[in-house]
Amino acid sequence: MSDDTPRWDAALDALEVEVAQLEFGLASGDLEQIGQAGVWTPPQDLPVLPEQLAARAQELADRMAAAEQQAREIRDQLGEELGTLNTRRDAAAAYVSHDAPGV
Repeated sequence: MSDDTPRWDAALDALEVEVAQLEFGLASGDLEQIGQAGVWTPPQDLPVLPEQLAARAQELADRMAAAEQQAREIRDQLGEELGTLNTRRDAAAAYVSHDAPGV
């Protein structure tokens, strides 16, 4: 174990929390949880990733990429649905005057 392993373990632990929060939000449909997930950037002062942590780092990167892709798809789908709702609302909108004769 290199001297850098504990620092990298801590950084990967933080990333794992971020990934788990995003995955939970996606699984539960919690849009607020999804929205809170930000772009994770590793601390700038970390040295080269120790080889013994490469598999863990890759697995977390793969999970994050999959979750981010799913979040983008949900965002796009919601945008399309909102656009459809706005179009329907605009098409059905009408003004009725209650003062008009015969009403």
